[in-house]
Amino acid sequence: MSYPEIFLLGVALSMDAFAVSVCATFSGKSAIKTAEALKISSFFGFFQGAMPILGFFLGEVAFKRFAFANRWGTFIILSIIGIRMICTSQKDKKDCPDYFSYCSLLLLAFATSVDAFAAGISLAFVQINIFAAALIIALTTFLITWLGVFTGKRLSKTAGAKAEIAGGAILILLGFKAIL
Repeated sequence: MSYPEIFLLGVALSMDAFAVSVCATFSGKSAIKTAEALKISSFFGFFQGAMPILGFFLGEVAFKRFAFANRWGTFIILSIIGIRMICTSQKDKKDCPDYFSYCSLLLLAFATSVDAFAAGISLAFVQINIFAAALIIALTTFLITWLGVFTGKRLSKTAGAKAEIAGGAILILLGFKAIL
């Protein structure tokens, strides 16, 4: 597998992280600070880079045993956060949950990186340096998530509560995608 192919794999794997980062910025403060953008991008980049390594070394046996639980766990996490986002869309922003908290980011980053674990399993069957591949995937996800944070903030300014409702719906749909 060539480096451009790994980059494209990184782009594909980071689409969930992009969607979640857009949605997370629909609610909350009016100004996203650079530190918050770095925080969310780092969480998603780290998990998207670490999970292929785990998949590569743990292999297909672990995936078959835990795939069912991972899918349902991802569905539950994203659905709860999506429903919460929809319910708080009409509230005052100071009463909204903090999607940039360490706990929220940990759950979201894990939930969106389960497919990267599966990709790591498939990478075990090709001639590849898994650490180089994971670094490319992590950096790609970091950059795409960074873009998602500022895209979400721009959309939230123009669409307001409708954007937050749409964001919650997107998270719920991503959860359904995980169980399908």
